[in-house]
Amino acid sequence: MAAQTPPPVTIGATIDAEFTDLHWQRRSLAELDAPVATVIYFATVECPLVRRYMPAVGELALSYANRGVVTLVVNVGTGDAFVDAAAQVVEHAPSAVFGWDASHDLARACGIARTGTVVVLDGGRKLRYRGRLDDLHGLAGSRSAPTREDLRLALEELLAGRPIEVSETTVAGCLLTPLPTPSPGRVPTYSGDVAPILTRHCLRCHRDDANGAMALAREEDVRKHAAMMVEVTQQGRMPPWFAGPVDVPFQNRRGLSLAQRETIRAWFAGGMPGGEPVEERRHPMRMDWRVGAVDLVVDASHPIKIPASGALPYQYVEMQYEFAEETWVEAIEIRPQATRVLHHCNLAVVRRGEAFTPTHWLTNYTPHGGALVCPPGVAVRIPARSRLVLQAYYVPNGREVIDRPRLACGFRKPQCTSKPGSWRSVLSRSRFPRGRERTACRRRPRCRTMRSDLRSSRTSMFVAGT
Repeated sequence: MAAQTPPPVTIGATIDAEFTDLHWQRRSLAELDAPVATVIYFATVECPLVRRYMPAVGELALSYANRGVVTLVVNVGTGDAFVDAAAQVVEHAPSAVFGWDASHDLARACGIARTGTVVVLDGGRKLRYRGRLDDLHGLAGSRSAPTREDLRLALEELLAGRPIEVSETTVAGCLLTPLPTPSPGRVPTYSGDVAPILTRHCLRCHRDDANGAMALAREEDVRKHAAMMVEVTQQGRMPPWFAGPVDVPFQNRRGLSLAQRETIRAWFAGGMPGGEPVEERRHPMRMDWRVGAVDLVVDASHPIKIPASGALPYQYVEMQYEFAEETWVEAIEIRPQATRVLHHCNLAVVRRGEAFTPTHWLTNYTPHGGALVCPPGVAVRIPARSRLVLQAYYVPNGREVIDRPRLACGFRKPQCTSKPGSWRSVLSRSRFPRGRERTACRRRPRCRTMRSDLRSSRTSMFVAGT
């Protein structure tokens, strides 16, 4: 597909366009609340020029943050995963705001044709500079040092109230690839194309008896929620997967491929044809314990009452069993009753007479997760005189419910010789006051919110460190 040439946008034009933020909310440039200037850098995950310049973008965002300049890094990569794009900004430019522009609305508004382009808007959001950061990197290679730092010079001239001497430069980045348009050929059908995707990736949570926000097991339900389904799959919000790119593969990694996302979108755009009738799709879930044969089934010591509304702190409940002797367990499965309101829960082991501390986690439960099944020869040690404690987080959904989780354990077989390790990531000694726009943490990290979020007292996800 040939890249499209953006409409001409002249220097001095007022830029008024939207982008998607880290919360998947549509935002306007005005919400960045930049008092002096806004720097917008258009990036993709794989463009070589962008990769070379991202550390410099991060340094610039940090150095100008206290001078009234807000830096926005916008991903415009067709097919880039949302979490990969966000991870790129968190790693290289944590003082910048992350944006997502899959539809290229903001790119067209700024007259952008290539990645690696940066634009500078003044306090009135008028376009004052468009082009490269500098001439350090290009198609022919890299220099030892730039001969002209175009972006810094433009910013200094703008901050000093002087005209920008060079307001436009050429960029050697990658051409923007527009989203594919549905082909005039075959339109996907529900039964032949869409339903198999839902069965494999969605029905674990989106069933009548699970905690997904909407059931998707029947064709009529899918049609009713089709527009929203297209939005959340295109954005990468569903299926949920929030880990950035790492070299170690995850066994439970979730997500749809670009082809699967486009299948859903093409089906919706083509009028949602049904295809050959099929039976109601059900996720292949076992009604007995998924870990197989178990040696112990135990209930929570008391039921947990979840109100119809309000915010709940973590709920703690002991399981009705004490391990009299040291026990090695090779399988644990947690089964809640109120699956529609349980966001997640963690299982820890606590010895008699000791206080609960989040240092002895065994496993957890999430709606789309699986049970703990250790590989052959591996088991989890539970000390003598210990109990299992659940730490549960509930999200009320408008109806008062009661939950009394239970769990099952499979004990060690004789050949088990080792135990698994675990680790956790913690922002140690850090406090993030609700509603604060910037919060110091360790050396010079920042926490950023939009102005509208400050009014609603939401804590931001824009957390950065140096």
